[in-house]
Amino acid sequence: MPYLDRFGVSMDAELLAAFDRYLAARGYRNRSEALRDLVRQQLGEARLREPGQPAAGVLTLLCAPAEADAGERVRGLLAAEATVVGAALHFPVSSDTELQVIVLRGAVEAVESLADRVRATRGVRYAHLGLVPLETGVHEAAGG
Repeated sequence: MPYLDRFGVSMDAELLAAFDRYLAARGYRNRSEALRDLVRQQLGEARLREPGQPAAGVLTLLCAPAEADAGERVRGLLAAEATVVGAALHFPVSSDTELQVIVLRGAVEAVESLADRVRATRGVRYAHLGLVPLETGVHEAAGG
């Protein structure tokens, strides 16, 4: 286990009470665990703004596959970027709409670029990219 530094944090009572409610709602056992997670998240998000940083992403979209051959166009984009695409799931949610979940991995700008091209495809009704940094630049102790 790495050495742990202890430090004090000053916070007004109202903000601390809100933080404690946040902890309780998410199941944290103590403030230290929550602070470690918040710091890791912020450092990871900062890394995602650095060009060339490795990232994984989940692109979730609703698509009308028959509209302007959107299904074929999306599959073509994914095939052309096979080194970035890890997996894709297509699930029909109605007679004219399918949910697609696409797992991406690569340099953050490559992942975002492919997501943007898919998002801009005619027939894609909604798209959301969730990014995760594959490196945060700090030691990540399991379980805090």
